[in-house]
Amino acid sequence: EKRTGAHVARDAEAEAQLDAQCHMAIIEASHNVVMLHMMRSMYDLLQGGVFYNRQVMFKQRRTRGALLDQHRAINTALQDREPEAARAAVESHLEFVEAALRDHQKAQAHEEIARQRLDHETGS
Repeated sequence: EKRTGAHVARDAEAEAQLDAQCHMAIIEASHNVVMLHMMRSMYDLLQGGVFYNRQVMFKQRRTRGALLDQHRAINTALQDREPEAARAAVESHLEFVEAALRDHQKAQAHEEIARQRLDHETGS
């Protein structure tokens, strides 16, 4: 199982940059001029959002490898010119990210409730 240098080095910033570049490469390959112009103008936001999401999701075990595998599946389907496989891989990736971020939000909400209870019980 081949891993990228940034992945092996656990370099979160480099991984986020490569992740954003992967998204841009897919958009460029679509030849959708409107989408491409919009995403190029928002690239810094995309990269920042990817970095934030990765930081959140990396708190969960196995996320880094799963993201890399998902990106590889998308790339393979695109390279093989298999639109249905590409669509399925993208949908699977988006569902994974959405679930991971939703789980993080739930955990944060539970932590906040627990913190409020503790503060109330200790009179802090």
